[in-house]
Amino acid sequence: MMGIPHKKVKSMVPDIAEFTELGEFLEFPVRTYSAGMAMRLYFAMALFSEPEILLIDEVFGAGDAAFQNRALERLKKQIFESHIFLFASHSGDLIRQFCSKCIVMSHGKIVYIGQTEEALSEYDRISKEA
Repeated sequence: MMGIPHKKVKSMVPDIAEFTELGEFLEFPVRTYSAGMAMRLYFAMALFSEPEILLIDEVFGAGDAAFQNRALERLKKQIFESHIFLFASHSGDLIRQFCSKCIVMSHGKIVYIGQTEEALSEYDRISKEA
């Protein structure tokens, strides 16, 4: 799993099982999971693997409200323990909560790099032009 030693993966299983609430489904092949179940598992694996670089792309749309709250709390902890955190999102609230610097892209090109509030203003401007 993601280059993590087998012993470490085994030690992560109880935390992942509790976090995802997938229960007996953890014994089934992932190909049998719904999209939401798979997202819970992948998100938990990323967070409990203690990465040096954490990349998150709009993960908060998956799962019920209780899972989203658990995910948000775990993510907050993980962000502060990561060396680098890269978060792709369209949510101004989440960006304000997690990001001190932002990159705004439009049609695959960088149009702004800088402080969060200015980046969100630039994003709003670009969105209105579209």
